[in-house]
Amino acid sequence: MEANLDSIRSSRETLNTHKGKVAVVTEQRLQGVFVGFEEARKTASKFRVAFTFRVDEKPATRVVELGPEMEV
Repeated sequence: MEANLDSIRSSRETLNTHKGKVAVVTEQRLQGVFVGFEEARKTASKFRVAFTFRVDEKPATRVVELGPEMEV
């Protein structure tokens, strides 16, 4: 997770070109930029850990979704 966060921090300039859109970052790479969360979730669900967020907007609440293999 830390490596993905570092990747997001270092890609800030690139991400800023997609303001208002939803980004998916995993495996230390930007996997895609989408108009809405539904599209982004389809891509994020292919990975064990993925960060999905709206570019340049702080969320009002933080939502963490765990896939079946990560639930306790």
